[in-house]
Amino acid sequence: MYKAFILLIVCTTLNIIAEQTNITSNVQTNDILNITTLKGITYENCEVKQTWSTGIKIFHSKGIQLIPFTDLSTKDQKKHGYKPKEAEKTTTSDWYKGGTLHTATFKEWSQASYTNRLATTADFVFKVFEAQGQKVPSLDKVKPLAVFMEKEISSYCTKARADKKVMDYVVELVRYMQSNN
Repeated sequence: MYKAFILLIVCTTLNIIAEQTNITSNVQTNDILNITTLKGITYENCEVKQTWSTGIKIFHSKGIQLIPFTDLSTKDQKKHGYKPKEAEKTTTSDWYKGGTLHTATFKEWSQASYTNRLATTADFVFKVFEAQGQKVPSLDKVKPLAVFMEKEISSYCTKARADKKVMDYVVELVRYMQSNN
């Protein structure tokens, strides 16, 4: 049953990411801008869609990205409302918030904190329920699914090329599971 649910999560997540749909904005802005991270990655034609205590979610010319405030310049942190003390207060009760690894490589995934990996997989689980028009169950029921999915992705990190995208593995996994059903 878990494999079938994970397959549903993965397929739905890929569709959501590809189509950039079913994402709710809690930031009202019409500002289109370019954002360059401290790592030197530039996202063009960005629109900030959500802000958390730990980062921002943007739509940009090539897709969707979650950027931690720690990857932004001080100027951009201030512009988007970063409050370091608020970010520090993020507790384990917020385990599902602020995942930033949706387009990460395996190297980035393996170097990221468990908290970030878990929050990213939680996003996938939440989007499945939203895309299906279903009420999201309690966090106590979502967390085991996110933990399972994070474990599967993380266990593959030791086998994957460091520069390969995590989502590429997810696509391969879906194809494999579909061919064996």
